[in-house]
Amino acid sequence: MTGLRMGPHDGGGTMGSSAGSLHRGARVQLLGRWRLSFIDSDLAVPAGSTQKLIALLALRGSLSRAQIWGTLWPEASTAHASGRLRTAMWRLADSRLLLLDDDHGRMNLAPRVQVDVWDLYNAVAELAHGDADSSSAPAHPEISLFGADLLPDWDDEWLVTDRERIRQMRLHSLESLSAQLVRERHFGAAVEAALAAVSVDPLRESAHRAVICAHLAEGNTAEALRQFHICRTLYAQQLNAVPSRSLYSLVSEFLVPRPDT
Repeated sequence: MTGLRMGPHDGGGTMGSSAGSLHRGARVQLLGRWRLSFIDSDLAVPAGSTQKLIALLALRGSLSRAQIWGTLWPEASTAHASGRLRTAMWRLADSRLLLLDDDHGRMNLAPRVQVDVWDLYNAVAELAHGDADSSSAPAHPEISLFGADLLPDWDDEWLVTDRERIRQMRLHSLESLSAQLVRERHFGAAVEAALAAVSVDPLRESAHRAVICAHLAEGNTAEALRQFHICRTLYAQQLNAVPSRSLYSLVSEFLVPRPDT
């Protein structure tokens, strides 16, 4: 994919040329699991405060020390939180120059560090641009980019909002991508994108709708009915409810007997 690199870094702060050559290729993974790599090798970063500091900066961008303390250690005193931040930075050892930009009382990731969440933001922006401007080349991001939750093994309260925002972004993008692929008659990829949305949230009706629409567009009535029955069964078992009338309307002409109106 091409396009402007999006991320929370504000572009401030510079490092010397030797440090600049060091942090070329450093990459943070937050989707699915934590991982930090440099060129082709993983970098060992102590679990706990150090990993959380890097993740916070990757998600929120430039922060003051007070903002970092208040987010990561809201119950700690200023002195205790300050000490924990110093310890987290000390544990980075030589990797600190590789990863952090610490300038004028604010901290951020170093300018050339890459983050998979920023790749997701880019993909979402390009997909939206492709929908809005039919004259532009269609954006077809990798479906796998939308498949993973934000740090699913972490239970930190400060992540709840970021995790839900990214989850909703993934779902809407997968559904939008599926619809775009249907318009372009790439039906197999459209079904794959829609099923990925169902995998993220099996109770999301609009995701099931996207699968059904993709199957119907290709003329696969049986597959569309199968997905409808999957949705209806899930709703009955887990919600004690039924899908909406609008979902029924997609397949109503094929149902025998037809549902009550």
